[in-house]
Amino acid sequence: MTSSNDEIKTEVKAYILTEFLPGESAEALTDATELVTHGVLDSLSTMQLVAFIEEKYSITLKAHEVNIDYLNTLPDITNLIISKSNG
Repeated sequence: MTSSNDEIKTEVKAYILTEFLPGESAEALTDATELVTHGVLDSLSTMQLVAFIEEKYSITLKAHEVNIDYLNTLPDITNLIISKSNG
């Protein structure tokens, strides 16, 4: 995989801002923002995000990876993508 952690985080952040937080400033979505815990991602938007990740990075997420432990923050999502891409 050629994308760096920062590139992946930037791409995922841009997707979340565009799809789920239209009109929000980029500064409003930080590494500490809890996407699931604070309701940015509900079940439908989580599935949309998973579809985006799988298509964009050519990976497949397992059912147990589609939860708060892996998708709650931008660093969580980035780490998941990196681990799946390297595995």
